[in-house]
Amino acid sequence: LQKVDFIWLNRDFENFEWFLSLLRRFEQEQESYLALHPNEERFLDIHLYCTDPQLASNVDNARLELVRKICAPVARRDIYTGLKSRTNFGRPSWEKIFNRFIS
Repeated sequence: LQKVDFIWLNRDFENFEWFLSLLRRFEQEQESYLALHPNEERFLDIHLYCTDPQLASNVDNARLELVRKICAPVARRDIYTGLKSRTNFGRPSWEKIFNRFIS
């Protein structure tokens, strides 16, 4: 096994919470490993998708999205999950994902 792309779709953020501590640990272990082995590549990519259609159109969430765009580059963490991996809204583009796997 060379690489894992973990893709998780959920309707709301609360359903991500029970698993986030484990995902954070995986991210930390990967960071530690890559710090000791700089020639190695990432072995885990986490892709979280919040699919609730109300979330994308909600005014409060638009404000949060603006804060995320400003803060994420500084904090280097997603404001919704605390992970380095960004949370996406809506359903994934499976065609793009599978094309990336092929290349």
